[in-house]
Amino acid sequence: MENYEPLGTIGEGTYGVVLKARHKETGQIVAIKKFKESDEDEQAWEVRILKQLKHDNIVNLIEVFRRKGKLHLVFEFVERTILEDLERNPDGMDPIATKKCLWQLLRSIQYCHSHHVIHRDIKPENLLVSKNGTLKLCDFGFARTLGGPGARYTDYVATRWYRGPELLTGDTAYGTPVDVWAIGCMLPEMATGAPLFPGESDIDQLFHIMRCFGSLPERLMQTLAKRFRDWDEGSLSFLENCLRYEPEQRQTCAQLMRHPYFTEGDFIPSGPFGGMGIVGTGQPPSLLGLTAAYGLASAGVFELRAIRPPPCQGEGAGELKCGGGVCVCDLPLSLARLARVRPRSPFPQYWLLCTAL
Repeated sequence: MENYEPLGTIGEGTYGVVLKARHKETGQIVAIKKFKESDEDEQAWEVRILKQLKHDNIVNLIEVFRRKGKLHLVFEFVERTILEDLERNPDGMDPIATKKCLWQLLRSIQYCHSHHVIHRDIKPENLLVSKNGTLKLCDFGFARTLGGPGARYTDYVATRWYRGPELLTGDTAYGTPVDVWAIGCMLPEMATGAPLFPGESDIDQLFHIMRCFGSLPERLMQTLAKRFRDWDEGSLSFLENCLRYEPEQRQTCAQLMRHPYFTEGDFIPSGPFGGMGIVGTGQPPSLLGLTAAYGLASAGVFELRAIRPPPCQGEGAGELKCGGGVCVCDLPLSLARLARVRPRSPFPQYWLLCTAL
């Protein structure tokens, strides 16, 4: 700790304490997770997994050191949590903010699963949000590397409200669908401010789930459609694809990222699963116009890729000079279908093609 100046306590738990600190030489603000003297194997698991995972939606581990026999993990500092956002907005978060956070959560978990890691503890306090709106998944204390077929894991993981039925019934042969269930629980909580299944015990938790999905008498059933009557079909469908009794019937993160909840409407995804964003302009590209476009791209977290007039002539011709800009005519149809046409003027003559970073 001699390299860091403590600035206060961020949080405490059974594991230890998280401190806000400043690096004395660089001035960088960090969060330091200081473990109590406990299970060395558990701490080693978290460090090993965090060193393996490097993603812009996963909190970055900067360094690891020991002081007086206690392990310290130094992370990038992120300003707030989803839990704090919900405390400030008891009736739920803004719908667009909810969708952006959910998309980034899916990106982080998809990345974990692609690296054979299950998080097992997705909940509002483990979702950090930076001042520029970037979500960061944190706390990998319960995370595990997936084993081969037939592998078994501890059943008592995840905060009760976000546990899938398989965890509540003692199944130890679970896998990535436990994270998808927790993601499904996050959507209505972010949207309404209230937890979806707030059980007071494991039995009560199962009762909450059974009231929603069965098997109970019809008069006692409280399905998702009944609970969220004013939700659109896309939101309900997304939720149903996450919250299925049978783990193998839950969609993967990759499938969910292509769900109409994200692909229809005004939302423009970011990251490698994002489509093409198109912004119309009413005049041929100019230095002034390009400057404005780059500003818009920056504000919307997009990268300006090319300029083309609609319709593009000379398919397959590659790059063509068009009114001072570059016309790219060889976009795959699959990308073209993902495009969002959002003209900014009544007579758009040129299109700025942007792709999400």
